[in-house]
Amino acid sequence: NVDSATMAHPNGTLVNSSGTIFQITPTGRAGIPTLAVFNSWGFDFAKSVPANSADMAKSADANLGYRVGSVINDGGTIWGITSASEKRGFPTASCYTDLGYSWTMAIVGSVSGYAAGTAMCGSGSGSGSGSGTSTGTLSASLASDTPAAGIVIKNTARAPFTKIQLTATGGDVVI
Repeated sequence: NVDSATMAHPNGTLVNSSGTIFQITPTGRAGIPTLAVFNSWGFDFAKSVPANSADMAKSADANLGYRVGSVINDGGTIWGITSASEKRGFPTASCYTDLGYSWTMAIVGSVSGYAAGTAMCGSGSGSGSGSGTSTGTLSASLASDTPAAGIVIKNTARAPFTKIQLTATGGDVVI
């Protein structure tokens, strides 16, 4: 932490100005526009410090976007963030899991400012035991009959906890 209001915090520091979180950068301070963007970077509110006048005097940089490599659930469609301006869809569930992602990694947020690139996994062919090519987009969402939150005892077998609804739009999808 910086003890003087005349000295800005070091680069990379998260500063809190009246509830708005900024990251100090080499050229100024970058706003963090949404909780989803904040979470994509793995930030922790407990590690933010109060902004001082020197922090707020720094120029306002562009807002941070999602961290490249993040997976975002935008209205049930899962997107991979592949650059500062591009998103790529997953044509199949196996494409998603074969790339090492788990369903719990997806952050709920909007990717409306990102251009859609080519689908992940090339042409969209399934890589599981089935065969075929996807022509649609796979959306995953929490099913309406997912059980309410609760506590499950360790080593419990067959405890219902999450139900996922998979929806294909725009054509067939190979899973």
